Amino acid sequence: MLLQREPFAAFTQAQVAVEAGVRQSHLTYYFPTRNDLLRGVAQAAKEEAVAQSREDSSQRGPSLRQLRQRVGSQTGSPALPRLMVALTTASDEDANLRPWLEHFERDSKARLKAALAALGLHVRAAPLDLCHAALVGAALLNFQQRSASANRRAVRVCTLAFDRLVADARRV
Repeated sequence: MLLQREPFAAFTQAQVAVEAGVRQSHLTYYFPTRNDLLRGVAQAAKEEAVAQSREDSSQRGPSLRQLRQRVGSQTGSPALPRLMVALTTASDEDANLRPWLEHFERDSKARLKAALAALGLHVRAAPLDLCHAALVGAALLNFQQRSASANRRAVRVCTLAFDRLVADARRV
């Protein structure tokens, strides 16, 4: 994906068309603006995550250990942080992206909450918000610093935030 390798400025319809091997006019027909295209990429990423969740639940769901590992490992890839930074930046230009971003955040937290509920853990809103903020912050710092030590720290922060969320859910 272009956003995995290049900064947001390189995310143009012309570049995406070249990358995808389609004519720019064809791409523009479905995605009239760069922000429409960006929203489409984010929607595809979200659908991929939802499909993974469904696959997990059809196979008995992930164990707590597997879920913890997955949460920690999400910080290593530049794709999601770069996409979220791009969406946040684009929302300054296009206010229509803000509600979509809010929905994206609510949906991400709902998926984590549902995965934990499937394991018999019922999380409260405030600890879930704190965990989500730690995950996002760690991923962004890791993306910005791009070093092995930053990645280790991000994984440590994410697993710590997840562990705190689980500990709080066990007390409820």
